[in-house]
Amino acid sequence: MTSRQECTLKAIVASFPPPNEGFEGPSSMPDPVLVHQAASWGSLGHPVLCHRPCVYLLKGSACRQGVSCQFCHHSQHSPIPKLDQEQRARVQGLSEGDLVSLLIPHIREQAEAAGLLEQVGDFICMLDKKFSADREHKNDNIRMKIPRKELYRLKKNFGSQLQGSGLSCELENSLADACHDLGEIAAQPAVMVGRGGCLASVVLGASLFGTGADDSHCAMQLAPGSSRRGQDEKFGFYFPVYTQLPGTLRVLQSVRRFYPDSPIYVFQDGGKYDFGPLCRAKPYNCIFARGREENSRWNPHSWMARFRNATKVLGTEYVIYLEPDVIVRKHHVLEPTHDAGGMYDDYNPSTHKETLEYLGRMGRERDPNFNVSWPHFGLAGGSYFKAEAILDAFDPKWLRRIDWEGMKGREGDKVMSSDFAMLVALSARGWTVYPWEESSQYPGPQSTAWERRKSFNADAAFEHNHKEHYHDMLPEFERRLITTFADMPQVCDGCGSCHGCVWYVDADPSRPLPIPSRQPPVP
Repeated sequence: MTSRQECTLKAIVASFPPPNEGFEGPSSMPDPVLVHQAASWGSLGHPVLCHRPCVYLLKGSACRQGVSCQFCHHSQHSPIPKLDQEQRARVQGLSEGDLVSLLIPHIREQAEAAGLLEQVGDFICMLDKKFSADREHKNDNIRMKIPRKELYRLKKNFGSQLQGSGLSCELENSLADACHDLGEIAAQPAVMVGRGGCLASVVLGASLFGTGADDSHCAMQLAPGSSRRGQDEKFGFYFPVYTQLPGTLRVLQSVRRFYPDSPIYVFQDGGKYDFGPLCRAKPYNCIFARGREENSRWNPHSWMARFRNATKVLGTEYVIYLEPDVIVRKHHVLEPTHDAGGMYDDYNPSTHKETLEYLGRMGRERDPNFNVSWPHFGLAGGSYFKAEAILDAFDPKWLRRIDWEGMKGREGDKVMSSDFAMLVALSARGWTVYPWEESSQYPGPQSTAWERRKSFNADAAFEHNHKEHYHDMLPEFERRLITTFADMPQVCDGCGSCHGCVWYVDADPSRPLPIPSRQPPVP
């Protein structure tokens, strides 16, 4: 969606009347708490069709997303019953078709209650067609899996949960696929499926809320399933991987333990292992992508392009960068206070004065008061980044101006490493990097007191440099899911270990130079 389309869409959303406007009775008065709060995308259809409440407003603060917020900006929300442990186990044993078969009657009921049955009828028919070709067989299948009494309780809970609660990502993506099919068949101007409610998340065409076919240029088209998950949490995770299996698995498991709903983007940098089936499995539920072998962690142009793309897909306010040697102890408590932050790596050499002055001059083009705050780097696994800073600083139009080869003469080979290169790119655009208390460096079991200085924090949520589990055995379930790619294109000899050999013309990933090559001239 172009910026012009996005602006037009926001203007249309802002013009929508409050959900109760036009209805008679005491409920027709607008919510007094939100008189001055702009309408949001997630508020549409309140109280039946809206998403879950915006956490910023629940805390009494203002939501910076405004009309584009994916969550509801109205205060009146009924409590939503949750499935108990036994019911969750029952549901997990059902196929997608069985589960949707249980939901269809409740979707129809909620649509009728909202007075939208006619508009949503096509969507319900598509669900019937997609999942319930043999309804009698499916009902028999469900009855075989779930006792009648338990099935009644489950259906009752589903009926309540459709009003604003979230469903599993797998089911959500299935509903999204059905919407996509319907959009192709009916040529609807807009189809959006987001996380929140089931029917709440389904907005079939702008006509559902009163806009006509002429507004089709403002439509928010259905994104792929991976990017749809990106708007749910404040923090997303970027995890580039290669050949380390046990470490990768442990990191994914620990992130899912403490961040069960946050999107994770796993990127294979040309390695042989396919993590796609693992990411599609329920315990992991992550986004997987694959690129050619470029040893990105030691090649700034490649690294920035891939990190920036992952940030776009995640769509979160912050991105936490992961490595296989990171452990996650807990959900972080201390919120980020700068644009990026990692370990307190005062054990690393300080950046040369000439380099700091060079970055300061460039950074002051965006922020006249900017100075480099941290003379080291420390942006290893467990670091956070503001998405806004990544999208700006890693943009090719700014990266192309950075003289990596010139800095290498002063700083050495570390200039090409990702943790130093990201400090350079961010500072060159005036974004502040400073250590985060929730990021720590494990000094090792035999470390001395001198080594256990500020870089080590036993209370940090993320701790880097844990390689002791790199040779652990993989559980049977995961071992069956992690496969190898049948095709392994050979880009060049030594691509997996070269430093500063992968470059793009004007830092543009669509214009790669042959590998190996030297940095093109800096404008």
